[in-house]
Amino acid sequence: MFSLIAPRSLARLQRNNMVNATQRLFSSAEYESLNGENGVYTPINRVAFSSDNSKFTVFDGANTKETRYMPWEVKEHAFKHGMGFMGTCVLNHLWCLGPWANVACMAFVGNMSYRLAQIATRSVNRVELHDDGKTITMHTNLGQTVQAKITDVQKQRHEKTLVETYEEAYLFPITVAGKPYFLHGCGHESIKHGEAFRAIINGT
Repeated sequence: MFSLIAPRSLARLQRNNMVNATQRLFSSAEYESLNGENGVYTPINRVAFSSDNSKFTVFDGANTKETRYMPWEVKEHAFKHGMGFMGTCVLNHLWCLGPWANVACMAFVGNMSYRLAQIATRSVNRVELHDDGKTITMHTNLGQTVQAKITDVQKQRHEKTLVETYEEAYLFPITVAGKPYFLHGCGHESIKHGEAFRAIINGT
């Protein structure tokens, strides 16, 4: 029995080690700068703009085959602030904190509402590149559109975090002209053109 199980276990262990090594190599790799001459980047792979509206979808987190899950940030805010609210109620029951308990509870509820409203109103599920190569249109989950210059886009995390971002349903944070936005996708299938996507989040 041992001789039959051991080879399979060894093969599985070797396969897992290869996967882990590949992930570590990807996450530790240093990326070259995307800035070309005068800060303009030209993708190697062709960007096929549509003839009707002269736009190309670089990122599309809405139309994918993978299941779309609730972002971890939403669960985290709900859990942390909920625990803070309930913890304050317990402490107030034990030691009677007076009006300070109401203030603390209001602070937890208010901060959670603000964070969740910000995520809900500024989560982007589609990014389109214009044929001028300088402008993008972002579509939020609520149906609003935001047009911005690529030079105004700044990433808030490194690209290597995209490995876990689109495997664990995190939000990828960016700022556009100083305002925070979140790219919400359900998998690597959301990224339709890797070069153009990376150039946009780097503001080039």
